[in-house]
Amino acid sequence: MGMAAAMLLLAGCGRPKETPAPELSSPVPAATEEASQPESEPTGTPTESADIPPEVTEAPEDTGAVWTLTQHADTSGLQCMFYTLHNEEDGYLIVIDGGNPENEAHVRDVIRENGGVVNAWFVTHFHKDHASVFNAVYADPGDISIENVYTTNLDRDIFYSVAHEWDTPETFDAFLQLAENAPDIKRLHADDELDLDGLTVEVFNAGDPGREEMYGDDIPNNCSLVMKISGRKDSLLILGDAHTDTLGSFLIANYGDRLKAEYVQTGHHGTNSFPTSFYDAVGGRTAFFDSPSWVMTEEKYTADELEVYFHERGAVTYDFRTAPNAFLFE
Repeated sequence: MGMAAAMLLLAGCGRPKETPAPELSSPVPAATEEASQPESEPTGTPTESADIPPEVTEAPEDTGAVWTLTQHADTSGLQCMFYTLHNEEDGYLIVIDGGNPENEAHVRDVIRENGGVVNAWFVTHFHKDHASVFNAVYADPGDISIENVYTTNLDRDIFYSVAHEWDTPETFDAFLQLAENAPDIKRLHADDELDLDGLTVEVFNAGDPGREEMYGDDIPNNCSLVMKISGRKDSLLILGDAHTDTLGSFLIANYGDRLKAEYVQTGHHGTNSFPTSFYDAVGGRTAFFDSPSWVMTEEKYTADELEVYFHERGAVTYDFRTAPNAFLFE
């Protein structure tokens, strides 16, 4: 399998059970275009599991804000990561990653449909299927406004010392050029805390120097932002493409119950992810897999095994087969 095919297969994100990854027997199908506006009920149907309903809550009676949390698919038919949190009262919009270059038009449409202003854009790390759309929109925003950008603190020299072709260094190159002398792009650090329009963001991992040993041989993925976004009632744990057992053990030892969340975005698209012992510790009644059906079902990936684990634990899972998957988030 050539390097170009490997980059398209999972761009260094979803490594199969055996390496090198076998080639796809047929072209990747295009994903179905998502609905333009998330509903107050989940727009997708969860994969069959125990009789525990998804975490969809009614609007509160008090004056607290109600947000819509949405997991979006990639219109290329590939794996990606693209989430939005939209405050239904004042319009505040948070974007997390954005996906592959082919997803740019769709991301722009979603932003416009939610008011055209991104108040906070998080880039979890610099692989093609996470940062490409951000690079394109930031370089040429058009009618879109971006107020603040938050990303990992990965050292450029460390990245280039370990990067392979499948780590898409050209995406990191483009980001670095955009970030030069850009005060609105902020590098986060572990233990940072943000208040975004009433939501609290706790940062547990941000590629800080000194953690390379825990990242093992996959620094470009394990430098991902690991953070928890919390409202008055609900919380979302973002893992990006972090996945190494040693990093998971470190996070549990240092942050413990602070990692627990109602919603959990499974690291590394749910394939070759953290061990189940990590997910035992973080809990979660709803788990997101940022993967299309071919990653969720083909035997050369491990997403199906992690999905079974969540179902046996009584959790509900969502992936790109039902996207966009939208929930009320308080």
